[in-house]
Amino acid sequence: MHSKIPHFPKTYPAKALANYLVGWRAYFGYCETPSVLRDLDSWIRRRLRCVQWQQWKVYKRREAALIRLGVKEELAATTAWSAKGPWRACHTPGV
Repeated sequence: MHSKIPHFPKTYPAKALANYLVGWRAYFGYCETPSVLRDLDSWIRRRLRCVQWQQWKVYKRREAALIRLGVKEELAATTAWSAKGPWRACHTPGV
């Protein structure tokens, strides 16, 4: 049985968005509302963290990856065990 969720390489979302965002930034870069760009950038980064969080799937893998990224062991353990969904978990200090 196949999963409905496609599995992409870890760098796929960032690479796919890179060209698009550079062009979008160049086009709208001189807008009068820089807060809109800041909010959009924040949302995109959080969404990419969410995708990464979902790809790690299990506690041990999440904890090991967070430690590898420089998060303290205690914070990595509590974050990896979090019952929050991916969207809320990706807005915590551990991620």
